[in-house]
Amino acid sequence: MAVISNALRHPEQMPKMARALGVDLVRAAADGRLRPFERHDMAYRCSTCTDRPACDAWLADNSGAAEAAPAFCRNKTRLDALRG
Repeated sequence: MAVISNALRHPEQMPKMARALGVDLVRAAADGRLRPFERHDMAYRCSTCTDRPACDAWLADNSGAAEAAPAFCRNKTRLDALRG
């Protein structure tokens, strides 16, 4: 049941995390740095997150000035690379 609940939230969580890191997902897709299947994979990883309270707290404390994704983020490697 938690995965279903999380899946309903990922559409807002993943872009929020990207924005907090200064990553423009639309631009990354347009210039070929983020392929459609990669965005899908990122959305899936976000939807299976088991640490929503930590994510919500981190997002509340970081509004566009974060230097790196938090260690608990399942998309940390990809988001950090997109910051590039």
